Amino acid sequence: MNRGWSILAGGFAAVVLAPLALIVLVTFSAVKAGPATACTIGPPSASPGATPATSDWSDQGSWTSEQVSNAATIVTVGAEMQVPRYGWEIAVATAMQESTLRNLGHLGADNDHDSLGLFQQRPSQGWGTAEQILNPRYAAGKLYERLVDVDGWQTMGLTQAA
Repeated sequence: MNRGWSILAGGFAAVVLAPLALIVLVTFSAVKAGPATACTIGPPSASPGATPATSDWSDQGSWTSEQVSNAATIVTVGAEMQVPRYGWEIAVATAMQESTLRNLGHLGADNDHDSLGLFQQRPSQGWGTAEQILNPRYAAGKLYERLVDVDGWQTMGLTQAA
């Protein structure tokens, strides 16, 4: 790994994975999974059987209710699709990186091509229509569909799988 990638990986870990740990911990508390078995950064051995429960999100730290709701939606969709918990972590981390868990519409001159939504998916790249991509449940479902098609994603590091 060259020096630039090492710095990038370290920055990613500090900026994205630390807050991710908080989101995943809060989300898995709602799922009623213990953080010792559910909150991992490497590929876990946990089964996908848990289903998220509704919870009081009043103690969410610096995250807005929109961001926490989007993280919960991502995890809920993953559980409904029976994606293993590690997939949920990958999906939440991806949304944190791409949109800070905000469902972004077109940003005018600041837009990167036609990227939209939580995962910055692109209609021109076959992710769906703009309207579909801006639906958090749809967007999460499409991300999981593509993720589970990646050979060996369950054993890849989070950033590689994302």
